[in-house]
Amino acid sequence: MVPIKHYLKRALYTIQMYFGLFPKLYIPIYKLFGKNRRLLVNESSEIVIEGFPRSGNTFSVAALEWSQHRPLNIAHHLHSASQVIWAFKHNIPAVVLIREPKDAVVSFVIREPYLTLKIALRSYISFYTAILPLKNDLLIVTFDELTTDFGGVINKINKRYETAYSLFDHSSENVEKVFELVQSYGVSESPAKRLDEKKVARPSCVRNEMAVKYRNELDSKKYDQLIIDAKNLYVSFTTQQPPAKDRWVRFSD
Repeated sequence: MVPIKHYLKRALYTIQMYFGLFPKLYIPIYKLFGKNRRLLVNESSEIVIEGFPRSGNTFSVAALEWSQHRPLNIAHHLHSASQVIWAFKHNIPAVVLIREPKDAVVSFVIREPYLTLKIALRSYISFYTAILPLKNDLLIVTFDELTTDFGGVINKINKRYETAYSLFDHSSENVEKVFELVQSYGVSESPAKRLDEKKVARPSCVRNEMAVKYRNELDSKKYDQLIIDAKNLYVSFTTQQPPAKDRWVRFSD
């Protein structure tokens, strides 16, 4: 039997997901009532890094911060399309992370067990559908790219947005140092102040074992159309991008 608190959490997540599609609603509301307002994009943000949950968000932010010799003002981890759209309209560099939908959704549901696969798939589709019209004006980074050559990702950011971030040397030693930083984030965010292998944003054997059940469930025909829609979005975002337009030419509200 599903606990009542899971239904309440699902309802809250669904409401947040919906409002996250509309910057004119989401930004002012989150500015007033949001739990993590320091992560919200604003005029002083120097870059936005956003993606569907479990798409390398934590590693990307941690690796970028670890590579620099100064504090950074990054808007991140709200997993809201509004963050990206607002950044686009206000000429703030925006990086959109994307992971193959089945992998992202399964990892997300393991982290947040109150969610269903159907809700997670719909959330993936909603997030990327909302920013699809902007994909050629943003920097799209795949999960495979950021987990194998984050230095190359930073180089792309520098070229695309004329920034001057120091590059990340994607050696096994440096990756381990970033994972240590990621683990410290996980412990600090845990109510019990201990590492949770189901939630920590780095590879985990525990999650690998749990993922089998969810992957088997995703093979059910009831998810066919949602998976097709999600995969079509993934392909749309990961196909070759044309040369960037003048990023200072923006559409009006």
